[in-house]
Amino acid sequence: MARTMDGGAPPDPAYRLANSAEAALRDDLARGDMALDGAAAVLRYLLGNDDRAIFTDDIVARVRGMIEDLAAQLIAAWEAADPASGPDPLAREALVAALIGDAGLLAHVHALALEWRITTRLQDRVQLDPVLSPLVQSLIGAPEPDTAALAMHLLAAQARFGNAQLRMQLAIGELPGDLLKVALQALRAQTGGGQRTMLAERAIRAGIDERAGRLGLLARLVRTMGADSATGLALAEAGTAIFFTALALAAGAPRDAVVLAASDDHAARLLLLLTAAGLPDPAVDAQFVLLHPDASSPERERLTADRARAILTDTGPNT
Repeated sequence: MARTMDGGAPPDPAYRLANSAEAALRDDLARGDMALDGAAAVLRYLLGNDDRAIFTDDIVARVRGMIEDLAAQLIAAWEAADPASGPDPLAREALVAALIGDAGLLAHVHALALEWRITTRLQDRVQLDPVLSPLVQSLIGAPEPDTAALAMHLLAAQARFGNAQLRMQLAIGELPGDLLKVALQALRAQTGGGQRTMLAERAIRAGIDERAGRLGLLARLVRTMGADSATGLALAEAGTAIFFTALALAAGAPRDAVVLAASDDHAARLLLLLTAAGLPDPAVDAQFVLLHPDASSPERERLTADRARAILTDTGPNT
């Protein structure tokens, strides 16, 4: 039998194959991370450019629209806090620029736009309803009143999300708590603070219940499903909104990162997230094909859920 230079047996061919597959996945992840880092800078430039003719891409236009809508809501609350002082015509544009300048907020709004694009693509390709998925329909009829009520609330929230995306809008109450704080800090910085700003912040916060927002409802519903939460990982049954939330919770990843992985050119990350969530290989393949019908699945010989999580943790901050 052949020996290595140190006298040991040569590596098992299956071991070499597994290492080669893992190295390929790591390379794909690194390329994807570089693309995301570059995309953020390009998106920020496009959004900050006053020439609206360049906003031909649906995603860029949608992100710009949502950012402008957030700024308009913030300024409206600020003006309402002291109507006698009158409006500030320059405040809104300055606030738009400030919101675009925050990487976390920009990434979240970008992920929402991508989620809607993926949702509409699946509606066109496999007739998956963007609001009433088979899982939501079954949960509405669940014998547990709390689960049924939660599903009904989610149905309404998802319908609002779809309508808002068509209008390129985003209700400030739909922001996660940390990003709401960012938005309010931007308002404070652009208006100089003071009593008027404090009253505006108080009014905005009083009208928000994060648990009742779409993302809060999604997380609550997936956790409420308990032993049946694996159903949330079946995209064709769950629909995109529940699927992305269930995958994020199961894989231990931020939801926005999961949405980005499901978009074009991030096949390796999606594969690792699906594996990290504990799905068996046939289920991984089924979800992968739905989201990337024209891509070939990366090699994943001997890839376990724990190993997938370790690779995701080692290869960048996006997950």
